[in-house]
Amino acid sequence: MSLGRRIGMMGVLLIAHLFLIPPLVLVGYAEEPKVAPADRQSTDEDLKDFQDFTAAREFWFETTASQGEISPSAEFPHVFIVIMDWPINGKQTLVLSAADGPSSLYISPGPKVLGGYSAKEEAKAVIIEAEKILALAQKVSEHPLPPPGEVRFYIRTYSGLYTISDSYADLSANKGKTLQLFIAANKVMTAHFDSIDVGSVPLYRKQAATNPAFQGDLARALKNQGLAYRKMGRPSEALPPTLEAVAIYRKLAASNPTLLRDLARALTSLGNLHSELGRPSEALLPTIEAVVILRKLAPRDPALQSDLAGFLGNLGVFYGDLGRHAEALSPSLESVAIFRKLAASDPAFQDDLARSLNNLVTLYSELGRPSEALPPSLEEVAIRRKLAENNPALLGDLARSLYNLGIHYNKLARSADSLPPKLEAVVIYRTLAAKDPTFMDDLASALYNLGVSYSQLSRPSEALPPTLEAVEIRRKLAANNPTNLGDLAIALNNLGGFYSQLGRPSEALPPTLEAVAIYRKLVAENPAYQGDLDRSLRNLNVIYRQLGRPSEQLPTPAVHDHRPGDGNKALCLRCCGIGPGPLRRAGCGHHTASTIAVGPLLQQAARRFPLLQERGAQ
Repeated sequence: MSLGRRIGMMGVLLIAHLFLIPPLVLVGYAEEPKVAPADRQSTDEDLKDFQDFTAAREFWFETTASQGEISPSAEFPHVFIVIMDWPINGKQTLVLSAADGPSSLYISPGPKVLGGYSAKEEAKAVIIEAEKILALAQKVSEHPLPPPGEVRFYIRTYSGLYTISDSYADLSANKGKTLQLFIAANKVMTAHFDSIDVGSVPLYRKQAATNPAFQGDLARALKNQGLAYRKMGRPSEALPPTLEAVAIYRKLAASNPTLLRDLARALTSLGNLHSELGRPSEALLPTIEAVVILRKLAPRDPALQSDLAGFLGNLGVFYGDLGRHAEALSPSLESVAIFRKLAASDPAFQDDLARSLNNLVTLYSELGRPSEALPPSLEEVAIRRKLAENNPALLGDLARSLYNLGIHYNKLARSADSLPPKLEAVVIYRTLAAKDPTFMDDLASALYNLGVSYSQLSRPSEALPPTLEAVEIRRKLAANNPTNLGDLAIALNNLGGFYSQLGRPSEALPPTLEAVAIYRKLVAENPAYQGDLDRSLRNLNVIYRQLGRPSEQLPTPAVHDHRPGDGNKALCLRCCGIGPGPLRRAGCGHHTASTIAVGPLLQQAARRFPLLQERGAQ
């Protein structure tokens, strides 16, 4: 019998009391906190409730992996159950997550069972985080409840029971060794609470038809139903309930201004949904309206400042998606300013500040202002480094920011400065990938971008080892997932280029031929790859000339020539893709297409510097 079926036998869903779940603040994402009930006197009913809670809790400490039909896997080699005990607001709370996907939420006093697979992905994320920090946990034989103020995790493994804990004060300040595990368990709780609303939409609709007092409950349930569909990857089905929620909140807020905050949050959910559906123009209007509402409310309620900052950040992203980068700058800068102020007094906002800085960096890059992108990129790295020092689970974010910093140095033609952050990113990604294979893609990207920097510094021999490793990783990833073929082709193309720079054309030929073959296949499925194929063909022809086999050269489209009088030929060579610098796929603005014969300078450059490609910022 699977753990999911055992959960189903434990009891029925009892909706009794909700309690405060401290909000996990994300840029551009705000959810309603659950409201704690007023304190009340303990009763015999509460005593019976706690006895039921204790019995249910003991059940999960007694259940064996074999009873749950769970066995070690490549994804979860050690952990099969994680139990979070969290005494809060006078209640005992337990969140259970199992490796095969089921989860439960137990509260005393409150609901006894919220079980099944309604939070399958969230439950698996808990197991993943537990695997990451298992080495920090202590093996134990008993499992007492924690004292107030402590959040304790019991990790059940195939070799015994382990425990690890942090104070809630540290966790609420974005600190502690269990922070990422705590966040993952919170998402399981949120999913279960939202499922209460989702399942009660028909009930609230029926009650609201005869009693307007239930309109607010119906709107909340509809909004959560939309969020549930989005989590299931069904955004088109999320649209109708989200639109209805906005309509109800708009009507209610017209006569009850206290609901304006709920309207703003529903509007931002609608904007995010339109964005996910690839409709940035439709995402813009509800997001602007949400920002307008929050601007009026935030001065009277400072707690809404973080919502305003998140909504402004979203607004900047949506303007950027529409190619209106100049209009995106103002809300993005304001988002950074608000989060900077919040983070100065509350370290919990440091992560949000880093995210908003990253958005600003991307925007400056899109505006062609790389020198202005550098300071916020450096600041983001500094914040990520400090956060990772307190919580190693955040090392992935640090690696990503370092990777991006290296890209921005490259855009400023500061290849020497790009090396240290790129090297550090490789080291971190290598460590992470050794424990979590999902980081292999990031490691491959960091490796071949490191190779590009070495090449730009005229050190092609040092570019070879990371590029060879990137090719090996990309080949394995592509074997399991053909969508990775394009990345494999890029790495192969660069490998051929480095061998060519080293005067080893016979070794440059096989990877370049393979890149061409892959791009031919991709072009047949998606013409957007034609430019990549053309560039690889030009590389191949350079190598054939180096080998003294010019008769084997293949026809390629005409290469761009310079505008008359354009003096920045070196820059033009690089962004055309006929030079050792990073590839720019869009027009660089320094040249125009020409059908005339390529001049001697370009011919010499093409023979000397085969095309190299650099993976863009993440």
